[in-house]
Amino acid sequence: MLRLSARSAVFATRARGDATSRAYCSAWQGFEVWCPSFGREPLAGDSETFAMYAVRFADLGPAVSTLHVHFAAIQVAHRLSGIALDLRHPRLLMVLEDIARSTGTRPHKKAAVAGPDVLQLLP
Repeated sequence: MLRLSARSAVFATRARGDATSRAYCSAWQGFEVWCPSFGREPLAGDSETFAMYAVRFADLGPAVSTLHVHFAAIQVAHRLSGIALDLRHPRLLMVLEDIARSTGTRPHKKAAVAGPDVLQLLP
């Protein structure tokens, strides 16, 4: 039974691409290091711990997409461990919404308009 469980864990971790797995591993390691410094357990399934980490991580100023990678890594680690993590907890949702709103996303730059000099170079 244990061997089958170990094999299923291997299949589950290989479900993501190599780059995603490396990003998740790095993000999870950061969460694992952070938790004990605040007296928290990484795999406790505690939405409050997740919310606190999100706030602390957002304070460091990463892009919202980087935050999403960390959120996904923490969620996947809990799922693989069979530990429930309530990502719909009202307080957690409010924290994540405020982080997204206050951090925002990078503005999309529009391409410069091609002037007559550029248009003349076209075949």
